Amino acid sequence: MNSQILKIAERIKDLREFSDFSQKELAISAHIPLEDYMEYEAGTKDIPIGHLYSIASALSIDPTVILTGEDNLSSAPCVVYEGKGMKVDRYEGYSFTSLAHNFYGRAMEPMIVTLDEGVEPELVIHSGQEFNYVLEGSIRVIVNDREYYLRKGDSIYFNADKPHAQVSMNGTSKFLTVILEK
Repeated sequence: MNSQILKIAERIKDLREFSDFSQKELAISAHIPLEDYMEYEAGTKDIPIGHLYSIASALSIDPTVILTGEDNLSSAPCVVYEGKGMKVDRYEGYSFTSLAHNFYGRAMEPMIVTLDEGVEPELVIHSGQEFNYVLEGSIRVIVNDREYYLRKGDSIYFNADKPHAQVSMNGTSKFLTVILEK
């Protein structure tokens, strides 16, 4: 596992213990199977972004605290200059840059996702809705059992409670995603 995943796992454990939850109690509260939760906290399994949000919600904290370990959130306008967002390397060939990581109480999660060709991510499910807009390259978006092929300038909007994933079709692709959690 990469060091970023191990740091996130350690933060989750610390936050859980600070909040006086057992692993089982937090897994139930976050609607995550206990075995999966235990692997996330041990740092032996990558945590899907939807599960990070579920854990943060169960702990009544902003997901940014889990991702960065910092709680310097503000309700002032959040300005992110080019190249200055909070970058997270999820795994080899998949990274995202949060564009509102320090805005307190945000209803949406805007991110720039960078995908390398050949990376086949697992299908994920999370609450709310998701919007993807292709900035560079082309991507294949899988929602349920359908596939949609998008090029630069194309977009898709869907309910994120359906299994979904994005795959780069040629070289490195970038897309803006905005997730509205419910």
